Amino acid sequence: MYASWPQGLAILLQADYKPTHNSLKATINSQCAESLNLFHSTGLCSVSRDEIELSAASPILSQVIIKFLVSERKHIQSLAETYLPSDQLTQLALKPGSLFGGYQAFHACEMLKTRDIDVKWAMCYPWLMYSSVEDIELAEVLWNAGFRDVDEVREDGLTTLMQRERGSRNLNSLRFSNWLVRKGADLYRESPSGIPALHYLAYGIGRSELYDAEMVQKNLRDPEILQLLETILLDPFRTLRNTLVHAL
Repeated sequence: MYASWPQGLAILLQADYKPTHNSLKATINSQCAESLNLFHSTGLCSVSRDEIELSAASPILSQVIIKFLVSERKHIQSLAETYLPSDQLTQLALKPGSLFGGYQAFHACEMLKTRDIDVKWAMCYPWLMYSSVEDIELAEVLWNAGFRDVDEVREDGLTTLMQRERGSRNLNSLRFSNWLVRKGADLYRESPSGIPALHYLAYGIGRSELYDAEMVQKNLRDPEILQLLETILLDPFRTLRNTLVHAL
């Protein structure tokens, strides 16, 4: 109830109520931007991929959430650049002109905590920025907001592009994979097991016909998907080409 009642929420916060991610989600579902601003002002609950996904259906709320996310990452980045030594900053592998991605921000928070630095909006867990996005328009908003690392690596060594094979039966997923490539995601970057990202895509696309041949035919008429398929089929790695052909 308080999620859609800003005045009541303000009273709770003044009484030392501690917001959680569940209460933040309830506020997004209530579509009350004023309550969202109150939650974020406490500095106790950072934006996670759940909030990005939940707010994606509402352009207004999505803008509010992304604004919060940008302010959080700028705050964490400023603290890191001020208090962390150069060797730890090097470990974070921040790209010039880019804001911290999900894993970078999380590790920066952990490093700052070991130095007893109080971090507002400290992250509870790491997440890949673009793994929570399927909509190209929303991805462009994040890109323009300063999140330029589309090849950020998870702790298991996988990038967002390497995860696309799980949803590559979906046309929008394939378009998004192509968007990642156009923004600089490396098709030939290898996972810890030595498998390049292109292999994951080839495997997923090859399997897709087993589920829906009509979907694959539609893809072949889509210029963006054609571009991605052409890259895979003309790939210099014969093993990848064979993987796709055998799957089809």
